[in-house]
Amino acid sequence: MGHNCRLPHNPFLCNRAIVGWYLSSSPVPSTPAGGSYVAAYLCQHEGDRYAVVTTTCGGSIGDGVEVLAVYLIGGGDTLTRLSRWPGAIESY
Repeated sequence: MGHNCRLPHNPFLCNRAIVGWYLSSSPVPSTPAGGSYVAAYLCQHEGDRYAVVTTTCGGSIGDGVEVLAVYLIGGGDTLTRLSRWPGAIESY
Protein backbone atom coordinates (compact mmCIF):
# COMPACT_ATOMS: atom_id res chain seq x y z
CA MET A 1 0.00 0.00 0.00
CA GLY A 2 1.30 3.44 -0.93
CA HIS A 3 1.06 6.65 0.99
CA ASN A 4 -2.28 8.45 0.46
CA CYS A 5 -2.01 12.23 0.25
CA ARG A 6 -2.58 15.39 -1.71
CA LEU A 7 0.40 16.13 -3.97
CA PRO A 8 2.05 19.52 -4.61
CA HIS A 9 0.25 21.62 -7.23
CA ASN A 10 1.50 21.10 -10.79
CA PRO A 11 -0.14 23.70 -13.07
CA PHE A 12 0.79 21.79 -16.23
CA LEU A 13 -0.95 18.55 -15.17
CA CYS A 14 -3.91 20.34 -13.58
CA ASN A 15 -4.53 22.45 -16.69
CA ARG A 16 -4.25 19.39 -18.95
CA ALA A 17 -6.83 17.56 -16.81
CA ILE A 18 -9.25 20.51 -16.96
CA VAL A 19 -8.83 20.85 -20.74
CA GLY A 20 -9.28 17.08 -21.15
CA TRP A 21 -12.51 17.19 -19.15
CA TYR A 22 -13.75 20.23 -21.08
CA LEU A 23 -13.02 18.72 -24.51
CA SER A 24 -14.47 15.31 -23.64
CA SER A 25 -17.72 16.70 -22.21
CA SER A 26 -20.75 16.43 -24.42
CA PRO A 27 -22.20 18.92 -24.96
CA VAL A 28 -19.31 21.26 -24.26
CA PRO A 29 -20.08 22.92 -20.91
CA SER A 30 -20.57 26.65 -20.64
CA THR A 31 -19.13 28.77 -17.87
CA PRO A 32 -20.38 27.38 -14.54
CA ALA A 33 -23.40 29.27 -13.25
CA GLY A 34 -23.67 31.21 -10.04
CA GLY A 35 -20.00 32.02 -9.65
CA SER A 36 -18.98 28.37 -9.52
CA TYR A 37 -15.61 27.49 -10.96
CA VAL A 38 -13.70 24.45 -12.19
CA ALA A 39 -10.38 23.50 -10.59
CA ALA A 40 -8.08 20.49 -10.37
CA TYR A 41 -5.78 18.99 -7.78
CA LEU A 42 -3.34 16.09 -7.69
CA CYS A 43 -3.33 13.28 -5.16
CA GLN A 44 -1.77 9.90 -4.55
CA HIS A 45 -3.77 6.86 -3.46
CA GLU A 46 -2.34 3.38 -2.89
CA GLY A 47 0.74 4.18 -4.97
CA ASP A 48 -1.09 5.66 -7.98
CA ARG A 49 -1.20 9.36 -8.84
CA TYR A 50 -4.45 11.06 -9.91
CA ALA A 51 -5.57 14.43 -11.27
CA VAL A 52 -9.04 15.27 -9.94
CA VAL A 53 -11.20 17.87 -11.74
CA THR A 54 -13.82 19.50 -9.51
CA THR A 55 -16.34 22.30 -9.45
CA THR A 56 -17.72 24.22 -6.52
CA CYS A 57 -21.43 23.89 -5.81
CA GLY A 58 -22.69 27.32 -4.91
CA GLY A 59 -19.88 29.58 -5.89
CA SER A 60 -17.66 29.82 -2.84
CA ILE A 61 -15.15 27.56 -1.22
CA GLY A 62 -16.81 25.50 1.48
CA ASP A 63 -20.21 25.35 -0.22
CA GLY A 64 -19.43 21.87 -1.52
CA VAL A 65 -17.33 20.31 -4.21
CA GLU A 66 -18.44 17.97 -6.98
CA VAL A 67 -15.94 15.69 -8.74
CA LEU A 68 -16.34 16.05 -12.51
CA ALA A 69 -13.57 13.72 -13.70
CA VAL A 70 -10.58 11.76 -12.44
CA TYR A 71 -7.47 11.02 -14.48
CA LEU A 72 -4.82 8.43 -13.69
CA ILE A 73 -1.35 9.92 -14.16
CA GLY A 74 0.87 7.41 -15.92
CA GLY A 75 4.50 7.27 -16.99
CA GLY A 76 5.62 10.36 -18.84
CA ASP A 77 2.75 12.25 -17.14
CA THR A 78 0.14 10.79 -19.51
CA LEU A 79 -3.46 11.24 -18.36
CA THR A 80 -6.07 8.49 -18.67
CA ARG A 81 -9.64 9.37 -17.77
CA LEU A 82 -11.30 6.91 -15.43
CA SER A 83 -14.97 5.98 -15.52
CA ARG A 84 -14.72 4.72 -11.91
CA TRP A 85 -12.24 5.82 -9.27
CA PRO A 86 -11.45 5.10 -5.62
CA GLY A 87 -13.95 7.05 -3.52
CA ALA A 88 -11.24 7.99 -1.03
CA ILE A 89 -9.58 10.39 -3.47
CA GLU A 90 -12.60 12.70 -3.29
CA SER A 91 -11.69 13.56 0.30
CA TYR A 92 -8.15 14.85 -0.31
